[in-house]
Amino acid sequence: MAGEGIFVALVISLFSVEILHIFKNKLKFTINLGQGVPTPILRSFENLWPILFSVLIVAILSFFIETLSGIRVVELIQTLFSPLTSLVNTLPGIMLIIFIQQLLWWFGIHGYSVMAPVWLSVAFQNVDSNAAALAKGEPLSSMLIFTPDFMWSLVGVTGAGVTGALVVIMMFSKAKRYKTLGRLALIPTFFSINEPVMFGVPIVLNPRFFIPMMIAPQVAALIGWFSIKFGLMNPFTMVSPYVPVPIGAIIASFDWRYVIVLALILICSAVIYYPFFKIAEKEALLQENQSIQAASLDDFDF
Repeated sequence: MAGEGIFVALVISLFSVEILHIFKNKLKFTINLGQGVPTPILRSFENLWPILFSVLIVAILSFFIETLSGIRVVELIQTLFSPLTSLVNTLPGIMLIIFIQQLLWWFGIHGYSVMAPVWLSVAFQNVDSNAAALAKGEPLSSMLIFTPDFMWSLVGVTGAGVTGALVVIMMFSKAKRYKTLGRLALIPTFFSINEPVMFGVPIVLNPRFFIPMMIAPQVAALIGWFSIKFGLMNPFTMVSPYVPVPIGAIIASFDWRYVIVLALILICSAVIYYPFFKIAEKEALLQENQSIQAASLDDFDF
């Protein structure tokens, strides 16, 4: 039930689904109640035997593996996943994951959903390890940096691409469309919900915002990594509850200095976004002026 059990859960879930598929669809080893039975009851009985055999097969395999090897299944799977764990726990590995994640986002694919299976289990294992170390009174410097909140509260704060900085810039835009969008997106930004910005600006498939979209999270990762490494803020020892920024991260780190790190990330992200936004704003102002002129000409009745 500890953090390292996530690796086992991933492997067993994939294996169990295949067993269910074989028994239900290939072997047709199910209980058929016939016509007239309500669908929920029919489905539950159809899956009854496949589920039972899935549990039995996994339990028997686990028993024989542990008996023959003398190693717990949890430890064995941890060993198999150790190259992935080593990669994710390094700054270059994190930067690579962020790059792929942001690239997918720019193409309109939910980068977090695609890449989370790669790093999430490692991150949860790390925060579990940090919590145990904190309970033992071990020094903060010995704790692991990469945790779920490293990605949520530092790299992805205010949403993928650190778009909260762009929201603040838009709120003071001269272009009406951007000013309106910035004000509408402000409250969701505090919950790291940035779909209005991603698809409203838009950032997705917009070459003007490709560079800041890719760079801002990388800079946030560097700031967050070295802030924790050099003791400028505590490592995360909990998983933050789903509450507005910055409350969750303060709870997860037990450190109010997170606010200073957050401010630095947002300022740097704003500097990155600003020149690219000004290009988009100039085009928007031109379009708005043309629309106004076209509307004024329509007032003439010939």
